[in-house]
Amino acid sequence: MSFNQIAIFLAIVIIYRIIFNYRYKKQFVFILSIIVLYWLQPNIIFRNWDYWFPSISIFLILLSWVIVTPKSKIFLKHNIATLLILISIFMTITMMGNPFKEVLILKTSPPQLSLILKLLFIIFLLLLILSITDKFKLVYSYIFFILLIGIFIIYKSPTFLLKIASWSQSISGGTAHIKIDEIRWIGFSYLAFRLLHIIRDKQTGRYLPIDLDRFLSFAIYFPAITAGPIDRIEHFDQEITNEEKDRGTDLIIGLRRIMIGLFNKFVIADSLSIISVNTIIALQSTSSYWLWIHLFAYSIQIYFDFCGYTDIAIGISNCLGIKLPENFNKPFSAQNLTQFWNRWHMTLTQWFRSYFFNPFNRFFKINYKKISPQLLLFITQVSTMVLIGLWHGISINFIIWGLWHGLGLFIQNRWSSFIQPIIDDLHLPSNVLNIMRYLSIFITFVYVTVGWTWFAINDINTGLHVFQKLFGF
Repeated sequence: MSFNQIAIFLAIVIIYRIIFNYRYKKQFVFILSIIVLYWLQPNIIFRNWDYWFPSISIFLILLSWVIVTPKSKIFLKHNIATLLILISIFMTITMMGNPFKEVLILKTSPPQLSLILKLLFIIFLLLLILSITDKFKLVYSYIFFILLIGIFIIYKSPTFLLKIASWSQSISGGTAHIKIDEIRWIGFSYLAFRLLHIIRDKQTGRYLPIDLDRFLSFAIYFPAITAGPIDRIEHFDQEITNEEKDRGTDLIIGLRRIMIGLFNKFVIADSLSIISVNTIIALQSTSSYWLWIHLFAYSIQIYFDFCGYTDIAIGISNCLGIKLPENFNKPFSAQNLTQFWNRWHMTLTQWFRSYFFNPFNRFFKINYKKISPQLLLFITQVSTMVLIGLWHGISINFIIWGLWHGLGLFIQNRWSSFIQPIIDDLHLPSNVLNIMRYLSIFITFVYVTVGWTWFAINDINTGLHVFQKLFGF
């Protein structure tokens, strides 16, 4: 989100608070989230992609809601009314075209209306067929789960995505050069994980059906659509349905949080980006000392950039009377990698812990009872961190980053198990323990910082060159 977009969001929310003061909150969030989904979608040089990406997001949300919602609740009047409102907003955005592209929603002209109407008819029939029976909903949920994972893999894989983009270009007759960083699907990473969380909860019997407007608001909640945090639907639903909030406190807390976020993102992070390591700096740097400075700058920059956006999202949400979960808790003061990952991007870590690490761990304990605890810990920690790396992008540099943290977590766990009893038996004085604590914080920070090399630089040879320079190989 740009500074201007954040300012517009804040102005709209404050006007809503002044006029309605939490009344019609569900309707307000539902309608605004749909509009923002299209408005935030970046312009893409390929024909209509900035229109199709948000539209596919809405289709996936509708599809998942129909799959996890019993037939008796789908056809309630409230949900039918919500669907009609959704179609009205969608058709309004489609019909607007592009007369005021700098002010209104779409960056390019939408596809032909006849094509849109045909697709709407097909989608309506598909959703109707899936709605009228509950007998096969569980099967549908597994099919949808695989479909969503498949789309995620294609979108996050540069090779697959470029092939699809080239195919799309050839169909439309375009000749523009294709660059992977120009293909951005706003909010899809977070949308996919929210929907996967709901599908898995449905399959395990933990999901309680909610109305369409609240479901859709959760999936594309506009303050958290670009950078999280990843909320749970049961928590979000409690927040959005609660209209008994303090009239002034939430607004003051929210505004204060937004100011902190703006400072973190647009002052600290943007300033550090000038000297943060990148491919050009890495190749041109001749001094190990200055390369360390550039890498430390990147480490701090990525924290304040991400944390700043989270502060802004939480602040805007506070102004609406909706409390989002915290995503950061002083991660660079962590004494080890385990503490770091309990403090950095906490909602993502908790998601993987709930939906991969714990189930994967239980599966091995049940089916491979003879496996040693140490080997099980190694497998689960490394695989979890590799998946977290792949969530950011399916490429070798993110796999290396995941391995870096997975191996680091395992080594730290084994070292802690070995050294902690010895330290306890020595009864060291407090000043020595303080020195050891600060040393642990520094080592953890350096280890995490070196790992960011694979975030800043996606070329393997350049990344290895950075390691060679840093450590004087």
